Amino acid sequence: MINRSLISVLIYFFVMVNLKAQDFGITVNVSDSGSEQNYNLSIGFSPDATDGYDSDFDEYAPPAPPPPIFDAALTWGSDRFYTQIVNGSADDLVEHQFVISMTYDTGNSNIITWDNTGWGDMMSSSLIQD
Repeated sequence: MINRSLISVLIYFFVMVNLKAQDFGITVNVSDSGSEQNYNLSIGFSPDATDGYDSDFDEYAPPAPPPPIFDAALTWGSDRFYTQIVNGSADDLVEHQFVISMTYDTGNSNIITWDNTGWGDMMSSSLIQD
């Protein structure tokens, strides 16, 4: 039996654009079908950020409420974030994996939306996988 109360979506970014520092961010909106609650989750790169917590860039998310209350957050390491910006310096051009963890509401349906206009100019590839 599959536990459908918690799902994860992996977002991979591999940046190799002229081997220069990367400085961009994107926002993914995650919402549920029942209460119409939604979260804007932002991920990105900055040459001034680290791959850990940076108070100038990152925003922690509170602990998840108990199901069936809808929740969504980025998970990075063992922490939960609404915003996670990682190192985008020219000496750290490696693949980064971001995970969006969500719980289903009583309607058993979540919706993920984003605007990928210009992504081809920002990175060489990206993959969003359920």
